Amino acid sequence: MAQQLRIQHNLVTLRCGWHPGSAGAQVSVRLMDGREHVDELIVPATEFGFEEDLSPRVYRGASLRLPDILDKLLHEAMARIGPDVPLWIHIARDAGTLAILPWELLLRQRPILDGISILRIPNFLTDPFSLSERTTVAVCISSPNAKMPFPAAEYARRLVEAFSFLATRPVSLHLFADLDSHYDLSGLTGSGHCNVVVHDPSGYAFDERVTIDRELEARDHRLQNPWMLWMAETLRGNPVDAVHFICPGYFKGDRGSLALAETPAKNYDSHWSRFVGSEEIHALLDALGAHTVGFSAPFVDVWAMGLRLLAFNLSWRRPGPIIVHDGGTETFDDVPRNYAFLFRWLPDYEPVPALRTEFYCHPTLAVSGDRQDLPFEDRLSVSGDMLALAQEPAEHQQDMLVDPPGSFERVKVQGETSWAELATRHFDLHEASLSAIEQDTAASPSEKEGSLEAIRFMRHALEASTAPGDSAAMPSVAIDDAESEA
Repeated sequence: MAQQLRIQHNLVTLRCGWHPGSAGAQVSVRLMDGREHVDELIVPATEFGFEEDLSPRVYRGASLRLPDILDKLLHEAMARIGPDVPLWIHIARDAGTLAILPWELLLRQRPILDGISILRIPNFLTDPFSLSERTTVAVCISSPNAKMPFPAAEYARRLVEAFSFLATRPVSLHLFADLDSHYDLSGLTGSGHCNVVVHDPSGYAFDERVTIDRELEARDHRLQNPWMLWMAETLRGNPVDAVHFICPGYFKGDRGSLALAETPAKNYDSHWSRFVGSEEIHALLDALGAHTVGFSAPFVDVWAMGLRLLAFNLSWRRPGPIIVHDGGTETFDDVPRNYAFLFRWLPDYEPVPALRTEFYCHPTLAVSGDRQDLPFEDRLSVSGDMLALAQEPAEHQQDMLVDPPGSFERVKVQGETSWAELATRHFDLHEASLSAIEQDTAASPSEKEGSLEAIRFMRHALEASTAPGDSAAMPSVAIDDAESEA
């Protein structure tokens, strides 16, 4: 799917691959311009500072870098892009080791790329991103005792101040911090368009029986961690646009995770944090109807690598924008500026070239011509076009999925009830998830088409129930001949 996006939007892309070998691993960096293969370099992994074992022990204090030989590709890339055109990065799915490298920071340190926006190409054709009349952001802040402490309350205050200054539309900021930080934040309020709610963990009964998953083994899609359950239950029924985590990371092999205190009300373990991987974060985002997720590392250290890996893992699991900031407190102001870009609070909608930020987003969010300031009106692009898709002959449906409606017309219906908006977001998320970059070997084409058909039917039922006087007939659920025979 990334290849299709690159071709469809003529993206100038650095595609990075990992190639193990008996003589040592190699890294390939291929420059692509749309469908054109411009040039390729293959460099020993040691030239980047990569080690054989991907573990915190080995990479503590490691010096990662970009070899000078890559400047040749960068000069070729600059010959093909202008000042308002991003350079895209795509890391192959089997190249998880490459995800620990801060590509954006290292590339932007090259003088030739000064001022150039650098973005990550997503792994899904469609994008569930939409604009709401009120932007709702849930922020989780944890400074686990097992990691180096950081001033969590100070990070929260700076985030609130920046949102208050930047927001040009109403914003609700929900802060979920540990008990000690809550005492410092209890009187915090926003200003301007920013409203702040600081949630109190002292009145919540947390289950402390969550074990330490030191191997980061994949779990099913269930919420188990006390922090995730607290957020999901507190915001239940209220649609959330983005969830942002400010905490250290952790990684084991090519799997990244959050590193959190035992519970929001207990932070005593000085040896091990509690880890949350991409599966559980996926479940939280689905529960909240959130299309965007962000991560901030408190320090520029080995634990920031865990957040980069986590974002990489998540980028293959679900669609939607992903933001990773690993610059620590000195460049923390980049975080709200990225949200200001994403939610169109700024007059200039081109991507923000923040120095220490990874930004996965769909090309329709990055091309200035697609970012006209649309008024808030009925959600026509997704609902209408996908409803039309349900009426299309089967042989044309795949074409519409490959060239989906632009995500930027997806705006909230004024006056829509929260439950209806949340349900619509669930439809968007699951519909977009069906366009994964690789075919799901666990599902046959008929099963995938059946899922799409069910989503279309339920979406139409929702629209009919929230639009009084709308006499539009329900679409019939077609049964494929092969399915009926089965």
